[in-house]
Amino acid sequence: MEKFVYRIIISFILIGTVVKSEYAIKNGYLYYNFKESNSEYKMTEADIKTLKILDDNYAIDGKHVFFQKDIIENADLNTFKILEDFYSKDRKNVYYREHKISGANPETFEILDDSYSKDRKNVYFMYDVLKGADPKSFRRIPETDFYRDKNNIFYSSEKVGSIKGENIKRINQNLIKNDGSLFMAFWKYDKFKNKKIEIITRNDSSLSYYIKDGKNIYYLARSTEEEVDGKLLKLKEIDYATFDFIDKEFSTYIKDKNGIYYISRGGANKINADRDTFKIINVIFSKDKNNVFYDNVNLGIHSEGFEILAYVWDSTYYLRDKNNVYYLDAYIGPPAVKIVKGADAKSFIVINNLYSKDKNNIFCDTEILRDADINTFEIASDDGEVTAKDSKNKYDRNCKIIK
Repeated sequence: MEKFVYRIIISFILIGTVVKSEYAIKNGYLYYNFKESNSEYKMTEADIKTLKILDDNYAIDGKHVFFQKDIIENADLNTFKILEDFYSKDRKNVYYREHKISGANPETFEILDDSYSKDRKNVYFMYDVLKGADPKSFRRIPETDFYRDKNNIFYSSEKVGSIKGENIKRINQNLIKNDGSLFMAFWKYDKFKNKKIEIITRNDSSLSYYIKDGKNIYYLARSTEEEVDGKLLKLKEIDYATFDFIDKEFSTYIKDKNGIYYISRGGANKINADRDTFKIINVIFSKDKNNVFYDNVNLGIHSEGFEILAYVWDSTYYLRDKNNVYYLDAYIGPPAVKIVKGADAKSFIVINNLYSKDKNNIFCDTEILRDADINTFEIASDDGEVTAKDSKNKYDRNCKIIK
């Protein structure tokens, strides 16, 4: 899970750098403006008298070189040169953003792509040495997120594992095969029954796969769920000969001759549903002629009139069927459902994460807000203590009346 989060953070940094930003001089000081976040930094170290703005990301004065709001420490003013993709150099050093790439040789330095670079001795990811990489043979595997040299596969800042020979097969952008091994992100998988494995995936950018090796079926995916992320799950519950998708667009739902299953919590979990009337609603909800399911759990909600009213936050939802309005909390532990007491199912609407209403009442979370005037109730426009108000009262973040 830590590696998954790290990759997301790296991706955010890389995406964030293309946001339009710029320098500005105001009241005798240099400022750097990040337009995406509407934030401004006062750069007190900059000498306005000797300042020269080189472009939207670099500036120089009589003592310093700046990348955006930060000083590039010990950069040589006379030989400093902007390269591309947030790389720069001087006669002694190479830099990525404001960071010195330790040991990089300015004379043999070469920018590759996607935050990779190299010189005669090393390959670099951002500003660190990519350990174990051979600069002579290092290159990107076309149309994938992977890199390779003569010996190994690399992903992001890590060496994933060794390869045999030159033959690497691209499965899709996120999965490759070499000999009898698979590579996905930070992981190498090589414990299959034979080398002739069949890989089933949804599309070219998919992050989930089913793998058949002649005897076993496996599930492999990136996921926010720790029991699933990067784990090669052997689906012992599934009959090999009759395994199939229900709908390939929703790859966590599968079936065999014995039933319907949902992939989560480290395996294939059977859904006790009627096969003939089973329908997938979305990636987590499904139903049959009588029941509604979350993951593989029967929620005890009737499928007739079922509707997802709103996603509230972190696996919590408002739902309804023909009879009631429900609040589902699946954030921690098994999904827990409770009826919103007093709610009129036909007229109930969710206003925001805190408030909802029907034709008769205002609700805070799942409770009727007894003192609220439904005709004048409105959400407060400010971001202070007041969250809502009506003709009689103002309400705080706990829906209590502010005296």
